[in-house]
Amino acid sequence: MAGLQNGKIRDWRGAAANLIEDAVRFREAMESVNADLRESERRFRQMIDALPPAIYTTDAQGRLTHFNPACVEFSGRTPELGTDRWCVSWKL
Repeated sequence: MAGLQNGKIRDWRGAAANLIEDAVRFREAMESVNADLRESERRFRQMIDALPPAIYTTDAQGRLTHFNPACVEFSGRTPELGTDRWCVSWKL
């Protein structure tokens, strides 16, 4: 009976070790995906900033999340990210 119990303990320890290894691999994969996403967002913002037309982005509530320098020139003021709800289309 003792051998059977030791086998169950060994199996449990092996399963726990596998679970921990899987969690570590998952965390590393998520860190890599997040780094790739941050780099993609950086390149996107860099591209938007370089474009001559006024371009801005908002969140689902309409608050500004990004604007390019042309927006400031077009509107005549610098908005506040995260709080301003900005639409300068009336200037068109």
